[in-house]
Amino acid sequence: LVFEPTARPCEAAVVWLHGFGDGPEGWTEALQDARRMLPQMKWLHPRAPLLPQTCYNGQRVPGWGTYCEECCTTLGSVDYNGAGIVSEAVLAELHGILDSLDAEEGIAPERVVVGGFSMGAAAAAEAALRYHRQVAGLVMLNGWLLPGAREVLEARSIEGFPMLLSHGSRDEQVGFDCGQEAARLLKQAGADVRFQVQEGLEHVASGFGPGT
Repeated sequence: LVFEPTARPCEAAVVWLHGFGDGPEGWTEALQDARRMLPQMKWLHPRAPLLPQTCYNGQRVPGWGTYCEECCTTLGSVDYNGAGIVSEAVLAELHGILDSLDAEEGIAPERVVVGGFSMGAAAAAEAALRYHRQVAGLVMLNGWLLPGAREVLEARSIEGFPMLLSHGSRDEQVGFDCGQEAARLLKQAGADVRFQVQEGLEHVASGFGPGT
């Protein structure tokens, strides 16, 4: 799903990744105001593939990778450390989108913001931090940092890299501790982190909350 800029020239782009079991249409209305405020930006909403999910006994569900557990993802849990949450094929596809924006449309990675919600936020962080060039910024709503992203932060500085993290304090699907730890690790690596706490809100409500 792609929304072309409504004003020219096109100055930048946003790549937005939906959550587990959802589709890009789920964010069409939620980001409508943002598109109006940023008319010279192109918005790209990739669609997650249908993948067999271990947590659902192999049932195919839209996802950027495979969930192992049906319970809340918390610091140190199986899925918190699950490299398979974002498949290598998905990572290659997302990096291909960044490559194409640069080569075919003249929108350099330094003018592309990558973001997402929940599993999509984890995928966005993997895509942005493991790309060979620095993107314009990263937005994570109710997400967490997977092992690949954490390894990047340990290996190099990302001084001044703009980051927006938002997390519901009562998130029952991706624990609030995941957001806190992501903010800590990113700040430690030098990122310019803005961490918004959606007080008293659970997973879905805080993703569409007033602070986002």
